[in-house]
Amino acid sequence: MSEQSIPEKVPVLHTRFRIVTPMFINGIYPQKAELRLPSVKGCLRFWFRAIHPGYFLQTDKRKKAPTLEEAIFGSAQHGQSRFLMHLSKHSLRHVPYTVTNHKRSFFVVRGVPKHYFPPGQSFSLSFAFRPTEVSWMKQVYQAVLASTWLLGNIGGLGTRTRRGYGALLLEDWQPYDAEGYPPISEWLSSLPQLHQVSTIDEWIQQIRQGLQTIRSWFLAPERPVQHVSQRFPNTRLSQRARLYYRPQEFDSEEAARQEGERVLHAFANEASERFHRLVLGLPMYLQGTQYHAAPPEEFKSKHAKHAKHVKRMASPIWLRIIPIQQTYTPIFLLPQTSLPAVKGLPDHSLQQSYQLLQEHLKELGYEEVWLS
Repeated sequence: MSEQSIPEKVPVLHTRFRIVTPMFINGIYPQKAELRLPSVKGCLRFWFRAIHPGYFLQTDKRKKAPTLEEAIFGSAQHGQSRFLMHLSKHSLRHVPYTVTNHKRSFFVVRGVPKHYFPPGQSFSLSFAFRPTEVSWMKQVYQAVLASTWLLGNIGGLGTRTRRGYGALLLEDWQPYDAEGYPPISEWLSSLPQLHQVSTIDEWIQQIRQGLQTIRSWFLAPERPVQHVSQRFPNTRLSQRARLYYRPQEFDSEEAARQEGERVLHAFANEASERFHRLVLGLPMYLQGTQYHAAPPEEFKSKHAKHAKHVKRMASPIWLRIIPIQQTYTPIFLLPQTSLPAVKGLPDHSLQQSYQLLQEHLKELGYEEVWLS
């Protein structure tokens, strides 16, 4: 990964993203919003894991061979990634968050409001692909294209992305096909450009089409293999993933985000049992008691040193704000995930709470769409 100039005479992918909702992405200083390549690359890895059913498989029969993810994105044990990243010089404006109650804000650190990038701004990111075997070039192209497409259409950067913040829109991407290398455009052209849609129904049709194309690139392992999600919860955009939407448009991203937050707050406050709100994310304080995730027994037995530190469960429901022309529509994305037990509540089922949350969305008029 590099911020230096893009090398010459190698395949390159140029992209441009627009910030759709406030992006809270900071380094050590909360008074400064920072857009850094490690943060972007980490999100790309997340989406690669979510969409590729065999990302964890080793690339050859050696005992310590890298996994597919490590071979493409790099790792401390197996060296650099098979592509370089370049963040073009930008002049993104950042402003402080204004808040009236610091104690209840996620965007205040020790009384100091965090800075964020306001929506409406754009930044450019380029990928230069390292020369390698033709078969590997194809896999690297597909990994970068799939991860970038997902990040720029249903993903985001920074904190609270699962609550609608930091949403991105992939405004444009252009390939540079270098002589002597497989053309990137061959795969890029098969993915739809969602920034051009005019209705939410068209957006849903295009997102399903794009997912079907990407899944055709990343086939499941021929033999049944224990997936990492069977050892510990993992987000996956499998054919069991779904989204919920209602054909309503808002004039601003803030109004759309507030509508989505209102839906989730209503579930938390109106659930038949107070413990059902725990499905929105752990740890959580409830009536003076903190509840957190309990790792599966198999995970604890194999990773005893780390199991005691695993207390968090990211929310399994994602609030996304979708820009449609000059309007915004909130949707709820529910990827496939494994829900852990809740420490201190052995008899409580988060799976039951998850089902109640889906029923809550349907009662409010949200339509269910399977991403198959």
